[in-house]
Amino acid sequence: MIDRVEKKDCAGCGACAAVCPKKAISLQENEDGFRFPVTDGSLCVQCGRCEAACPVLERTDRKVPLAVYAAAAGKERVLMQSASGGAFSALAEDFLREGGIVYGCAMVFGSPRGQAVSLQHVRVSEKRELAALSGSKYAQSRTDTVYPQVRRDLLEGRKVLFSGTPCQCAGLRQYLLAEKTAAEHLYTADILCHGVPAEKMFRQYLDYLGRKYRGTVTAYQFRDKQRGFTYFPRFRLKNKERERWVLLATMEEGYWYLFQNSLANRESCYSCPYASAERCGDISLGDYWGIEQAHPELLTSGGGPLQREKGVSLMLVNTAQGKKLLDTYGQGLRCCPSTLDAALVRGDALKKPSAMPPERDEVLRLLREKGYEGALAWVKRAMGAGYLKSLMKEKAKAVLRSRRGG
Repeated sequence: MIDRVEKKDCAGCGACAAVCPKKAISLQENEDGFRFPVTDGSLCVQCGRCEAACPVLERTDRKVPLAVYAAAAGKERVLMQSASGGAFSALAEDFLREGGIVYGCAMVFGSPRGQAVSLQHVRVSEKRELAALSGSKYAQSRTDTVYPQVRRDLLEGRKVLFSGTPCQCAGLRQYLLAEKTAAEHLYTADILCHGVPAEKMFRQYLDYLGRKYRGTVTAYQFRDKQRGFTYFPRFRLKNKERERWVLLATMEEGYWYLFQNSLANRESCYSCPYASAERCGDISLGDYWGIEQAHPELLTSGGGPLQREKGVSLMLVNTAQGKKLLDTYGQGLRCCPSTLDAALVRGDALKKPSAMPPERDEVLRLLREKGYEGALAWVKRAMGAGYLKSLMKEKAKAVLRSRRGG
């Protein structure tokens, strides 16, 4: 049974639940909101398929990149609706245009589970649906329900582009192997990830925002591109019949501090086998941090084609399938050759997992016992005078931007 996998190693990908022929396995949240497989012994027939589908027990092959690029979407619309350089969205648009199916993470508000918001992977078959997959989502999404959908699409001869964290991509690969399903039409894009908090913390955060601002949060963006390419959060607030966007400073409500400092990640993230330059996806995508040092000649400020102020993607092409993806569906991208050495200068997710902070247990305890307010109070104490200083500095910048008209 899948229960023999230690919780500290389980990434919660859900491949075991998806592959179980008797539906004996379900993913259930623990007290901190992290989902783990639970087996109903009365239904289990000891077939072993859950273990065959587990990327912890059956490690997925990983490859050193064949090529490395700095990239950005050629269309301004695609670039501005994306968190980084829009590489995934540009590829996905062409992929859909040619009849393919795209899977990725979406924020679903008013979810059927009765929660205000759910982070889940969804199937997209039309361009108008693609916007839901754009932008960063800094919490763990649910993938177990879409693995069977991907399999059905492949069995029907459809081409599939799947984007997710490396453990989710590995889970999909192992699920398909356990189901003995050919994957020659599957393309995977793993994201450069340094760990994920539980969806529960994100729900607590949005509930807190709703109470503080006296309304209901109906949309959220971690990175509002109108203010720059880094972390500028905003949310849409509904109060009675009125809805409006509320802009937040980077550190204002503490979520970025908790995420960036890996203070509430899933335990398996701190020993992640995929946090290296050897990748499990056909391509790997993330922000190209440090490009201004590595390749100043590629930026518009140095006469190049890429606009740093609007975001630049790092793209690793890891397999022949990844090269085929870029060659066939990359017409909407501006791609400039780079090197793995250059990417590694600031590419922490390509070097090693994030270290577990000694304060993690305290942060999780506060989230359990006092809700998001407890964690935010801890952030303010941890930052000290720096909390107000960073807040005032960013508010001042916002006033200057508004006076300049943008």
